[in-house]
Amino acid sequence: MQILLAIDDSKFTAAAVQTVLIQARSYSTEIQVLQVVEPPLHSGAREMEGYDSAIHAAWEAESRQAEAWVAPTAKGLRSQGLKAAKAVEQCDAVVYNGRGVSRENSSCDR
Repeated sequence: MQILLAIDDSKFTAAAVQTVLIQARSYSTEIQVLQVVEPPLHSGAREMEGYDSAIHAAWEAESRQAEAWVAPTAKGLRSQGLKAAKAVEQCDAVVYNGRGVSRENSSCDR
């Protein structure tokens, strides 16, 4: 079984993690802990002339904070004997294709 566990800084994350712990008791279950960091402005702003580097810096800071949330979550799941990987994606949307996170049909760029 594969589970995509999308987390954020909301009160619902703890409940989602507990649900995964209850339902994913098999070591063959693979869990992808994900947080998507949306751009501070509409993605089209990146193409606008005079793009503000402060916006990019804010996005990077949010990504570092997201990493600080996903890393311990994945580590906690692994400490319970589960396979857990982590990902932080900077984009408007991501697609889970059954093998992992894909940027196909999303606005993600790398």
